[in-house]
Order: sequence, then structure tokens, then C-alpha cells
Amino acid sequence: AALAMLAGTCFVLAIVGVALLQGAFRRRCIALPHPAPACAAAFAGRSWAAADGCLLASGPAAARMIPGGAVAVAGGYPFFSPCKVYSNSTPDQYRGIYPLDPAGQYHSCGQADLGIGVGLGGGAPQTCADVGNPHGGLQSFDNVATALLVVLQYVLSDHGYDPLHLALAAEPGTAALIWSFFTAATFFGTLLALGVCVTAVLEAHRRAANRDAARRRAGKATAGVGAYRADPVAVKLAAERASGGGHGRVHPHDLSSGAAGLAAAALEAAAADQSAHGAARRIQNSLLYRRGVALLIILHAAAIAADAGEPPASLRAGIAVVYVVANGLFCADYVMSYL
Repeated sequence: AALAMLAGTCFVLAIVGVALLQGAFRRRCIALPHPAPACAAAFAGRSWAAADGCLLASGPAAARMIPGGAVAVAGGYPFFSPCKVYSNSTPDQYRGIYPLDPAGQYHSCGQADLGIGVGLGGGAPQTCADVGNPHGGLQSFDNVATALLVVLQYVLSDHGYDPLHLALAAEPGTAALIWSFFTAATFFGTLLALGVCVTAVLEAHRRAANRDAARRRAGKATAGVGAYRADPVAVKLAAERASGGGHGRVHPHDLSSGAAGLAAAALEAAAADQSAHGAARRIQNSLLYRRGVALLIILHAAAIAADAGEPPASLRAGIAVVYVVANGLFCADYVMSYL
């Protein structure tokens, strides 16, 4: 029940997030074409300034133009700036409030520099553009599926400050709603996630106690039944007769306390083995499952190592598949343990 409530709450939060923040995570501040000293290093191209354009002995060198288009680097994590584009109804509606790029678009990039005349034409040397969602497009509120991932990321505190920071920076005009949304996610989501963990622990304790009690009952039942303990066929017949089935009528000798207790224990063990819990245990204890888990752990570690650098585009899809499969198996294993 707690797991179902957590899933339902996350689904509702995802729908609200889509309505509130759809498309917000796609926008970044990018650099506009701007002049730079001839001796400045071309960091975008990972190279030093050209030697022929930086001759200090011949006097001040002429400035050169940087083409722009790269995502502007911001000081501090996450080292980029989310932004918002403002649609104006009159030409001067946002003049002096938000920067204006050469294309006539008002935006929030470089707003702190607006009053000191930085960049081309007194505006900020940046503009706001759609460059795609972070983390390979998986971190966004563009649809319910990716919104669920973001909600789970925040609820489970896995870099939960990332979506909060992006949302506040990308939609500054709705800060009150954003804070309300993430506060609700913190309260309800974290509370229910804690409830799921506590429920799982208590359920595991209850089942362990029931198994111990069943073993004690079986031990007491078989204490005085030497013949039945020695003959497995007799045990099976006693179980069938005690359940009302089997061959013929129940013999009075089979209804002795020892035989009846042994039959009940046999029936209880058979029922437990046929339950969903027993099926899950058989899957988790199978050799094929354990080998698959070991192989997936190795692949997951290799994917993390490859993703730590800058993997080529041909490997990114495979890395994403490994991540999805590994997380899916983790969830399935958790559910089987919970059954």
C-alpha cells in the first residue's frame, strides 16, 4: 500500500510539473559574437591564441571577433545558466529591465550586467536559446515519463537540488509556485518513501517470525512420531488425509497429534512454496539470475567509467540502455524481495 501511494503521488507530481515547467529546462545562455583581445586564448577551440595575431612588440594588436554560439560558462555549479525568453507586446516594453539581443529578443541572460553597458550595443553579450534538456534529454518536465524521473530524483535526494535550481533559474516569475511544488514533493514524497522502507523492514521481520514459528511447530509435531519421520511416503499420505483428500478415509492412527502436526507443517510448506513469495525466492536463488546480476553489475561499472569522460556518440545509446536495464533490474529485485 505504501509503495502504491508513493507511485501515485509521484505520478500526480509529475503531471503538475509538466503543467508548470514544460520546456523550461531546455534553455541556456549562449554567447553572442563578441570582440576579444588578439592575445586571448581561444578556450572554445581548446587552443592558444594564434602567434601571428599576437605580436606585442609591434604595438597593441587589433581585437578579433569570437563567433559565439557556445553555451556560456557560469561561475559555480552547474557551470551554465538556465534562462527565460520574454515575449514583448510593444518594442520598449522590457527596455532597461531585461537584456535585448541583436535579434530583438528580450531574455534573462546577463541581466546583472545590463546597467553597466557590457557587450555589443550596450546589451549583454549573451542570448537565450534552446539547446536541449540536460543528461541526454532525460531531465525535463516535457512529458510525464521524464517528469517522473525528475520527481524521483528529487524525492530520493539524488542531486535533488539540480531540478530545483534549474526550475528557479528558468522560470523566475513563478518562483512561489515552484517552491510550493518542490516543498510538496519533499513532504509527501520523502514521507512516503520513508514509509515504504519502514514497511519493507517490518514485513521482512514479520515473515521471518512466521517462518521461525512454523519451524518450531514442525519440530514439536515430529518429536514423537518416529515412524512418520523415517518414512517420507507416510508423511505424504498423512498430509493428504489431513487435508481431506487423498486415498480413502482418514485412519484414526493418522489423526494422532504428531501425524496431524506433521501433515499441517507439510501443507504449510507446500502452500508457501506455491505463493508469489516462494516464486520470487526461486527466481532470486536461481543460478541464471545470479549470473545475470553479476554480468549487469560489471556492465554498469563499465558504463559509469565510460560516462565519466566524454564517450563518443556511438556509445551513448548503449550506456543509456545499460543504465535503464540496471535500474529496472534493481527495481524488480526490490519488488521481488517485498513480495
